Amino acid sequence: TALGRVNKHHEGKMIQQVHQSMGSIKELKILGQEGFFGNAYSKHLKGFTSTLRSQMVLGNSTRFVVEAVTIVLVLGIMLALLSFERNPGSILATFSLFAVAAVRLMPTVNRFTYYLLQIRFGIPSLDEIFSRLKDSEKFVTDFSERKPGDRMIFEHQIELRDISFKHDDSENLSIDSISLSIPKRASVGFAGPSGAGKTTIVDLIIGLLKPLGGEVLVDGKNMHESLSSWQNQIGYIPQSIYLLDDTVRNNVAFGLPPERVDEEKVWNALKLAQLDVFIKNKARGLSTMVGENGVRLSGGQRQRIGIARALYFEPEVLVMDEATGALDNETERVLMESIETLSQEKTIILIAHRLSTVKNCDTIFFLDQGRLVASGTYESLIERSSEFRQMARDLPPKN
Repeated sequence: TALGRVNKHHEGKMIQQVHQSMGSIKELKILGQEGFFGNAYSKHLKGFTSTLRSQMVLGNSTRFVVEAVTIVLVLGIMLALLSFERNPGSILATFSLFAVAAVRLMPTVNRFTYYLLQIRFGIPSLDEIFSRLKDSEKFVTDFSERKPGDRMIFEHQIELRDISFKHDDSENLSIDSISLSIPKRASVGFAGPSGAGKTTIVDLIIGLLKPLGGEVLVDGKNMHESLSSWQNQIGYIPQSIYLLDDTVRNNVAFGLPPERVDEEKVWNALKLAQLDVFIKNKARGLSTMVGENGVRLSGGQRQRIGIARALYFEPEVLVMDEATGALDNETERVLMESIETLSQEKTIILIAHRLSTVKNCDTIFFLDQGRLVASGTYESLIERSSEFRQMARDLPPKN
């Protein structure tokens, strides 16, 4: 078991080094530090192969141990018989019986001990998997318990009623007794310093997290009673967009088989994301390959593909988590104008570190250390909140 724990540790570190080196390949090349991850990987590779070698030696050596013990036992039995029995014929018959039984049993005993060692070697990895599965149970929704027609209707407002939340690895509350409401077809922004709880509170609204206390209500109904139905009405645009190594079409119509893709809807989504002209100028149009994680596109173009992906499914609620961070000033301005026109038909929720993104929102919720400090329009917060005013003054303009 101890050998298995060491093996699991080194194997995990090897995978970690590969992911980290691939994720920072540009910086490594520029700084000439390729050897850093190479040396770290080699160190753990040696530990990994050493444990495998030890495991194989132990597994194969058990056969010799079993055979030696068997021979000693048979000889011991023979000596015991010689001590108590004087009839050579009887001794020979009894000894032959034990010898034949030992020969027949040895292969089975060898296999048993070999597989027992394999099981003990794998126990640490199995314990880790079992622990992860147990931890994930609280995030798994049992769809079989839902009633037919269980559908979340969003007609009036989203309400957070005395919401609190704490991450498992934290001693302090990430969200502390927050109550607020978001009317339908309103544009709202969550602003505040880093670590204020902006992303956490939005994750609670869209159902990725479950509150420790309080309720998230949609038209007075607890969101978690119809979570899947509620999430089907949400379009989410994260800070970092993950793109398939596939066509523009399949990245916008994410998760749909080719026969179900509506190209007109794809073009409409690209137009709203200010990317339609760029795609039309490509020889293959919607069939243009974007490369692994969008390597053939610029950072801003990747972000706009993500925005088009969310808009393709025509959500009732559009959530943008610092989604314009990779865009230049002019593209951000045009995109935000498009988003503002959408707010006449959709509910827009924005998370922003840069206040220019949420400046034109109907309501801005200003958070600090997990608490709702103030709320109102940009102008009213500038007048009433010294913390908000200081943040607006300190944040540099985007180049």
